[in-house]
Amino acid sequence: MKHNKNVPGKLIFNPKSDYKFYKNLISRFLSLAINQISAILLIFLMTVRLEIQEFGHVASALILYQIIYIFIEWGFPIYVIKFEKFLSKGKFNKQIVTMHYAKIFFFIFATIILSLLYFKNLILFENNNLFISLIFLNLTSILNPLWFFQYHNNTQKLLWPIFFSKLLQFFIIYNFLHNENSYLVLVSQALSFLIVSMWGYFFIIKKYNFLIKVNFNEVINTISLSKGIFINNLNQNFSYSLWGGYLVFFGSYIQLAIFNLGDTLLRAGNSFSTILPEVLITNFKHNLRKKTVITVILFLFLISFFFIFYLENFLLLLSKIEFINNLVFFQITIFSWLLISLTKLFGYPLLGQKKGFNFVNKISYNIILLHVIVSFSYFILFDQINLLAIAIICLSIHFIHLTFLLFYLKK
Repeated sequence: MKHNKNVPGKLIFNPKSDYKFYKNLISRFLSLAINQISAILLIFLMTVRLEIQEFGHVASALILYQIIYIFIEWGFPIYVIKFEKFLSKGKFNKQIVTMHYAKIFFFIFATIILSLLYFKNLILFENNNLFISLIFLNLTSILNPLWFFQYHNNTQKLLWPIFFSKLLQFFIIYNFLHNENSYLVLVSQALSFLIVSMWGYFFIIKKYNFLIKVNFNEVINTISLSKGIFINNLNQNFSYSLWGGYLVFFGSYIQLAIFNLGDTLLRAGNSFSTILPEVLITNFKHNLRKKTVITVILFLFLISFFFIFYLENFLLLLSKIEFINNLVFFQITIFSWLLISLTKLFGYPLLGQKKGFNFVNKISYNIILLHVIVSFSYFILFDQINLLAIAIICLSIHFIHLTFLLFYLKK
């Protein structure tokens, strides 16, 4: 994408830029499709092999993992893409190393908090194996290599490792998962992460020197500089993470199981829509064509309505009456995904280019504050948890967020 020198501000078609965009988008889409389809298949196997109470225990661990993963990832992938052009090769190398230390810092902090909650019996699992597996899964999350392949626009190199790692995970769950070893859900996911990470770091280690010394102040500075991106990412996941954390402590096992399935569907969708700001910012660093934006919007609507249409058939396949009775909860969750995806598109790639990333972050701060105020108000006013009410609240806040973005885009 480039400017016509004769007509200031007028955009002309750049085939090379568009080709890279769609190539990167398709490769990211395929790798995420493998991940998320396998996640849904694993949910299906869990519903068949595990009793609802044991499913609830595993769901509790998975919800905690998702919350911790948000912090471990922070805002680093977009941060790397955003600041690379301002740094020399040596400083950028050091920034990569510092990013890894920051992830380790978050992992250690999360492990300490989890251990205190577990040994104080504030988090209840069936056995120690589930708790240890959760720590192992968190550890493997540190080495997520996606940022590197996204940065170099060659995410297709991850397709085969992801495919084979998910086959291994499916093999373990299909052959060995039972109530007494439900922790294998977390162990198999950790092994899947580890395989992809080992493949990815075969390339990463050849590119960067990880023996560079980094002091603690540099780690804190990296966390501070990328906190704005983290806040924006947090806002897109905060609603369900907040309520999920509350359910871990106060919800029933049935509510945890239902919520975890909805959360899995939402995160599957969010994984796809998360590639939008990363790929758009990478390939269209200065301008974004209107045609590209419209294509992405139509695609998001098409996907959301497709899943809503076939949702009931999917729940019937799971053969759990608790899921079927909460069809509306899952439908609202899909609508929430659509609104979240649109806020990602209108956020950094559009409003961020117009008014700056900090302006987008300020809106996110206010939306997160709204999440906190509404959730605490709910806890105070109502004694019982209602999953449908939670879904409606989240949908309403996402709609408010999207409205703010559209309002400022038109100004």
